[in-house]
Amino acid sequence: MANRIAKLGRERSLKTLAERLFVIEGPGAERKLRHAEAALLRANPELATPEGFASGKTVIIPGDIGLIPTDRVIAARQSADGLLDETGTRLDLAGKTLAGRYAEGRKQAEETLARVTDRRLVQQIKRVLPEGTAILSKARETIGKQAEEDKTREERFAKAMEEAQARLAALRALAERQR
Repeated sequence: MANRIAKLGRERSLKTLAERLFVIEGPGAERKLRHAEAALLRANPELATPEGFASGKTVIIPGDIGLIPTDRVIAARQSADGLLDETGTRLDLAGKTLAGRYAEGRKQAEETLARVTDRRLVQQIKRVLPEGTAILSKARETIGKQAEEDKTREERFAKAMEEAQARLAALRALAERQR
């Protein structure tokens, strides 16, 4: 299994890819470039065709070829456990972050509703605008409707997160059986 990988960007040739993935400078730069191209092609035979350069595609970075990789090269996980653990952690973090955003949205809606129903505000608006009562009524209705929609979205999100965690657990179990 590869221990280093990179994602293709807009590279469309081995030369460009090699230049972006390895530090190629100084004396013998042309030789180093050819060496890097050959190593990339051995590790990724699909790069021999233009179709092999699809943006976003992951390529394997050959190890120990005597060239220093650039910061575009990332370490790959040696086992599925690391990736599955990281995925679980990221799912938990995303769930907590979005749950916090939903809670903040609920709090803001409650505060806005409290301001709109404030007796002093209602009286001031009635004095300034004859149709103010209707506007405030419509605002309360809209805030209530949006709060219900947000609650529905939050419930769907929570269910989706539970499903994602369950599928991740199933994937972990499958990976364990393959050992």
